[in-house]
Amino acid sequence: SKGFTGVKQPLLTRGLLTRRPLDLATTDLSLFRPTKAMPKVRIQSTDIEYTESAVITFEEGLIGLPQLRRLVVISQPEIAPFFWLASVEADETAFLVLEPQAYLDGYTPRLPAEACARIGLQTDEEPLLLAITRIMPEWHDSTLNLRAPLVISTGAMRGTQPVLTETEYRLDEPLAALAALI
Repeated sequence: SKGFTGVKQPLLTRGLLTRRPLDLATTDLSLFRPTKAMPKVRIQSTDIEYTESAVITFEEGLIGLPQLRRLVVISQPEIAPFFWLASVEADETAFLVLEPQAYLDGYTPRLPAEACARIGLQTDEEPLLLAITRIMPEWHDSTLNLRAPLVISTGAMRGTQPVLTETEYRLDEPLAALAALI
């Protein structure tokens, strides 16, 4: 049985997509000066920089969008607790995503073994799970796709979007039920 709970510390904010802090006393910072302009994604007419090491490769693309293979997770404080999942190949293509395990008690989907193997997920690695969010003009009509989560190996920076066929999770889980927690 699934239920909504208080907020847990999301994987993304626990630093799984970032490196350890630099020891400024012993690090030669000249190594980190960019030699060329950083790549950018455009989201809602705003250019946002990212690093190539932050790109997640979806070999098969996303469901219905097989051409979207290289994406990056973008954090913006003004949309927290949501994140953008933006294509680095298709300008102005981004999805609003949420880390469901941080807000849904017991959201532990049974992931297909072949999907985990395909992205190089190690047996001791906790995958990053993201749910694509659909925001509607009427807030109570907004939904999360929990049946086809984005499954990401942060170690390999590879992802997949399996459709969970034997599950109670929905493609259109009401987001309104989370409103008090978000």
